[in-house]
Amino acid sequence: MAEDKKKEIDVTVIEVTEEYLKEKLYKIRGKRVLLDADLAEIYGYDTKGFNRQVKNNIEKFDEDFMFELTDEELEDLRYKNCTANISSKSRYNPHVFTEQGLYMLMTVLKGPLAVKQSKALIRTFKKMKDYIYIGIIAALFLVFFMLHIIQSSRISKLMKRYEAFMEGKDATNLADAIEENFQQMEKLESSYQDAEVKMDKALSGITSTFHKLGIVKYDAFKEMGGNLSFALCLLDDNNNGFILNTMHGRESSYTYIKEIENGTAYSTLGEEEKQALQKAISSDEE
Repeated sequence: MAEDKKKEIDVTVIEVTEEYLKEKLYKIRGKRVLLDADLAEIYGYDTKGFNRQVKNNIEKFDEDFMFELTDEELEDLRYKNCTANISSKSRYNPHVFTEQGLYMLMTVLKGPLAVKQSKALIRTFKKMKDYIYIGIIAALFLVFFMLHIIQSSRISKLMKRYEAFMEGKDATNLADAIEENFQQMEKLESSYQDAEVKMDKALSGITSTFHKLGIVKYDAFKEMGGNLSFALCLLDDNNNGFILNTMHGRESSYTYIKEIENGTAYSTLGEEEKQALQKAISSDEE
């Protein structure tokens, strides 16, 4: 009687170290990602079986967790990283996983090896982040140190100039210099106030000028001449102004002006005039 024999698959457990992850992490779409083939090796799967596990739980993997590479991204990855774990036999482009997708993956893959490798990945990612934070802090410290040296140098120069000034002037001349500085400050203050008054007048004048415009061209008489007629609306900041409607025909032309107050016309407006008014009112929003 023949006995059924189970085939044992000898899985080499990959040690997840910082050096290993640095070689397997790629920057795509502004995110650090891992290839599905590399994650399959870490978790002891073949790539096809690994992707099958993901596909069975696809609702957990949004685009910011996992995405499929485009043809252009795949070609760029091969060009920049000749050692990337990309199969040339696969009919599909590889999937990549962000750090968030990696954490979600840990809820999908089961078994002792998956738990072990998930813990290793979490610890390694934390170490790598710690190194980044330490590098940022060191860089900031260096910047602050350089700024301190520059400021100290400037203060030293100012102190030397002050001492030279005090040594070269007697008390009377120093008082005159201070008085002269105060007078110059008063003149500057007066000039500044005058400029403020003029600016306020200029700004108040702007609100009463027509700077909101709306124009609609149309064919008033449905002739062969085209859209020679137009309705032109000009408004100020308070939506006060007028609508100029000019209708051109082969044999005659007509021009009308209708007053607008607070965005409302007291005369009946045609369809083109309404459109021109609406364009003028909303022109500031654009």
